[in-house]
Amino acid sequence: MPCPCRTRTEKLDVREYRDKFPIGSCIFSGGTARRFEQLGPGKPVTKEQAIEYLDEMVERGLIPTAQNHLAGPFGVMCLCCGGGCSNVRGRTVWDNPTEVLPSAFAPRADDECVLCGTCLDLVMTMARDNNRL
Repeated sequence: MPCPCRTRTEKLDVREYRDKFPIGSCIFSGGTARRFEQLGPGKPVTKEQAIEYLDEMVERGLIPTAQNHLAGPFGVMCLCCGGGCSNVRGRTVWDNPTEVLPSAFAPRADDECVLCGTCLDLVMTMARDNNRL
């Protein structure tokens, strides 16, 4: 299904990173996926196609995000960018990091980290900076 966040910002003519990220798709599973297929915007893919697509989008710099809970079935995996995605904007622009994109995971640097800064260009949620490692 086309990404609702990038589709919305495209229609409003405020979408950032047009040249870097396509509208792309979110990946749904289970009943949600079947419903979107019935409604028209969804299409079935194999597990291999989904993994290949995820790898390609991560290579482009998108952040895969999914529900952060243990109960219930997996329903959606978004592929977020910093230019309009509600999940990322909650952390980077709206100054409300835990309300929109809560996480049970905390970044940390281990002994192998040499503070080169390479990850800083990749992490658009500002979860890491050399001053906080």
